[in-house]
Amino acid sequence: PYGVPGDERLGPDRAVADIAAIEKYGAPLIVLDFGTATTVDALSAEGSYLGGCITAGVRISVEALFQKAAMLPNVELTVPDTVLGCTAVGQIQAGAVMGYIGSIEYLIRRTKAEMGYPEETIKVVATGGLARMVADHTPLIDIVDRRLILDGLHLIYQREQARKTVYWRRAEREGAHQQSRWAPSRSGRSCQCACAFSSSNTTEARAEAALS
Repeated sequence: PYGVPGDERLGPDRAVADIAAIEKYGAPLIVLDFGTATTVDALSAEGSYLGGCITAGVRISVEALFQKAAMLPNVELTVPDTVLGCTAVGQIQAGAVMGYIGSIEYLIRRTKAEMGYPEETIKVVATGGLARMVADHTPLIDIVDRRLILDGLHLIYQREQARKTVYWRRAEREGAHQQSRWAPSRSGRSCQCACAFSSSNTTEARAEAALS
């Protein structure tokens, strides 16, 4: 469910990550994706999308600094021991990487406040290439799940396969019912045939209920 107004829809990678996060960790929750861009998504206790934000990833920020500012070196993305660096590399790492972590902490706190739930009930799940680096330096991220998008794709595939199975079984059942409806019985009268369908597979049962 999409809990915000407007015609725009969430990007497929974010939607897949959100679906997997709800399935694996429950809701309400905040999903962070540390990719080329950094995204923040808020999901309600009912699983509705409440909104989010997008900011430049730390790698883009460092590369832009290297390309646009004279005499500054390109640096490795690591967290220095101190904010007060004594070299250009150390100072860039402190400003870019530690400043980036600080901005993420602000976004998490602000998102929690706007969601309207008690803070302790909101899980914060992070995925993406830099998720572990950020999570190791802030107490505000509860879970790092590098497989979130892959698990979301697998989950969607399973649901779609279950829906297709239910659809075709229902179509076969209705087709057999139509054929047997006019088949003559031993007494020479038309035979009304009722077909029952039950599924022991929980996923398929849920899919059938959704299609009803």
